[in-house]
Order: sequence, then C-alpha cells, then structure tokens
Amino acid sequence: GDPERITVAGNSSGGAIAAVVHQRAVALRIPIRSAALFQPFLCPTAGMGVGEAADAGEVDYSSRLEFGDCASLPSRALEWWVQAYIKKNGCNEICKMHDIGRDPRCTPVKGTLTHDLAPVVVVTGSADMLRDEGFEYFKALSDSGVEAYHASKK
Repeated sequence: GDPERITVAGNSSGGAIAAVVHQRAVALRIPIRSAALFQPFLCPTAGMGVGEAADAGEVDYSSRLEFGDCASLPSRALEWWVQAYIKKNGCNEICKMHDIGRDPRCTPVKGTLTHDLAPVVVVTGSADMLRDEGFEYFKALSDSGVEAYHASKK
C-alpha cells in the first residue's frame, strides 16, 4: 500500500496511542497523512495526586472534576485502569507515577511537537471529563505550527 495514505486515529486511550504514533512517525520518518483523536486520554496521571504524581507538575483539569462522576466513565475507574496498567507492566518499582506523567509515550501532551507533524483533528465532548486535556493538546499543536483542527461535540 501507499504509506502516504495512512491516517492514525483513536478514541479515549486509543486517542493517546494515535497521538504517540503521530509524534513518533516524524522521528521514524514514517509518512502519515493525518491523525484524528476523539476524546483523547492524553494525561493519565492528571488530578490523581497519587504517589509522586502530585509533585510532577501535573494539571488538575477542571473537566475531570466537573464530569468525573459520569456514569459512563467515572474518575475512580480511570484511576484504577492507570494503576492496573502500571502494576501489570512492572512499573511500580521501575518508573513510578511521576515518570509516567513525564514520559511522552504515556503522556503525549509531554511529547515534542514540531511543525512537521502531519495535520491532526482533535474532537472533544462538551460534557466529557477528557475535554480539557484534548483542547490543551490541540492548542499546543497549533502553537507549534502544526496544522490542527478542533471540534467540540455537544
């Protein structure tokens, strides 16, 4: 196939994976056409205040507080998933929570954003706990000269 026809896309944690692939494609010289991130979960340790994450310069996104008790994605479940992932992959002793919060492979908002990234669309929900980090990522992309678009679902 034609690699210049590749678009990476994902929703929630898949949006984070797509963001990482989007960033890594430049370093690996893999030509991709675009990226689409839907309600991306880009900052897994934000607002958790667990371990050393509270001291890692993490942001407490207001949308996490405002919509954190949503039945479809409660913040307690989000915290549990992050903790389970870290334990499953042996990160408790090796990398600690503060490293997860700084590593762009886990926290794409900490990645290197350069103007040579492929165009990207970031879609957020207006009543979604992941709204603010998605918008922050869109702004960071735009400020870095990346052709970026933002859409908010109501």
